Amino acid sequence: MLAESIDQMRVSATGSTSIMARILSGLETLAALKISRRRRRAIHDQLQWLAELAGRTIESKHDRDQLARRLTDVRKVLKARPSLSVEEEQE
Repeated sequence: MLAESIDQMRVSATGSTSIMARILSGLETLAALKISRRRRRAIHDQLQWLAELAGRTIESKHDRDQLARRLTDVRKVLKARPSLSVEEEQE
């Protein structure tokens, strides 16, 4: 479900810092949850693809730098939050 929703939004985000920022906010909310490693990896992948899109389509260096800072912040949240243990995933 994450890929289906974010992939479609990311296509619309081409060249748009405001849409990318909204996507980052949503991903940050998800990253703050205690979720499985597989789901954390899916969020990580989405962050990578968004970073790549920003690098290709955002013309302003200032805007790219702002998005890069936000990406770093979300990655920190993703790393700081523990994953569910195998036992918790099975519950």
